[in-house]
Amino acid sequence: MTSKLWFGAVAWLGIWLGGGCASAAWAQAPLPGIVVSPTEDERRLAAAVAHAGPDPQSGRRTGAPTPGPGGAPPLLLERVFQIIENQHPKLRGSVIERRVATAKRIEKQGAFDPILSISTDYLRYNSASKRGKVSEAFGIGTEVNFLTRSGIKFFASSNLNLGATKSPLSATGDFGTYEFGLKVPLFRDFRINEKSVGERQAFLGESQADIAVVQTRLELFRKAADDYWDWVAAKRRLDVARNLLKLAEIRNDAIRQRTVVGDLPPIDAVEAEQEVQRRQAALAKAERDFQKAQFKLSLSLWLDDVTTQPPPDEGSVLDVSLQLEPTEITAAEINDAIALALQRRPELQAIAVLKDTVRLDLELARNQRRPILDLALVPGRDAGPGALERRSKPA
Repeated sequence: MTSKLWFGAVAWLGIWLGGGCASAAWAQAPLPGIVVSPTEDERRLAAAVAHAGPDPQSGRRTGAPTPGPGGAPPLLLERVFQIIENQHPKLRGSVIERRVATAKRIEKQGAFDPILSISTDYLRYNSASKRGKVSEAFGIGTEVNFLTRSGIKFFASSNLNLGATKSPLSATGDFGTYEFGLKVPLFRDFRINEKSVGERQAFLGESQADIAVVQTRLELFRKAADDYWDWVAAKRRLDVARNLLKLAEIRNDAIRQRTVVGDLPPIDAVEAEQEVQRRQAALAKAERDFQKAQFKLSLSLWLDDVTTQPPPDEGSVLDVSLQLEPTEITAAEINDAIALALQRRPELQAIAVLKDTVRLDLELARNQRRPILDLALVPGRDAGPGALERRSKPA
């Protein structure tokens, strides 16, 4: 009877040690100096921490984070997200791609910037009328072209040619000639042309780069959250394995003492020793699983010099026990979540941008099948002494 009571007490000790670790939930609190806007779940967790009382089994007050060795703050999931946001090379690469897309858009917009051209000519040649006599000619030309997105082109030019001009130069008045004109495409390239379509597609490419940044951030955050909670769970399993091993060792010592005095047969001591060895093997497996979880989480932790941080140690695991009741999700909340996902998911937005890009290619291809017919109007005037005389009206 005494042995049964003693064994029952040992069993209850094991439930008390193991249950206090196995039934734990986790909460998160922001690091000092880091401003994190709490979500609704985090507010519920904080309220539960504030009103949490002592655990009825362990007597330990829930809701108080246990600092790591040396009083170091625990590693929170918000801190992991902050490291990814600031230092992860994959996210940095997406941001650089976004800048490249912006540069391409600016390049395409440059096609509609005004173009100023200035040219000068100086000729010194043998006169055709009097061989051996030097003839000289000087010319300067200026032209400004401005292309609109509708395909209409405006331009203005001036030319000043003085001296004994030689073909293809022609003499002008002392003040030069001035021209103003426009060129209007009537069929092909009107409103839909390569340069305007290229600019609009560059804007779409910029939007697609923004979507890629958001998608990369979501993927990294999701993977980091999975690895983070795997790391937390692995630490809890490791604690349970250690507690179970301590319990088995206590039980083994007690059974060995009882076999020495003859209270139990020797076979019970052998079985107790086997149980200790099994739990030692389980502890070794739990340690390997925790190390694996450490290295997986460290893939999300980077330094400013694009090198990975050392794996987080055991002391940085948040040690908070919370017992929260699950919240029922209503059908209206599910429908709202589905509608919000259809509106905000980056994959759907990327598909919409791709459809717009292909649509522009189709419109350009249809426009290029049209015939070329342009209307050009170029009025001009020769000014200054020696200019071309204006045609006189008939009497």
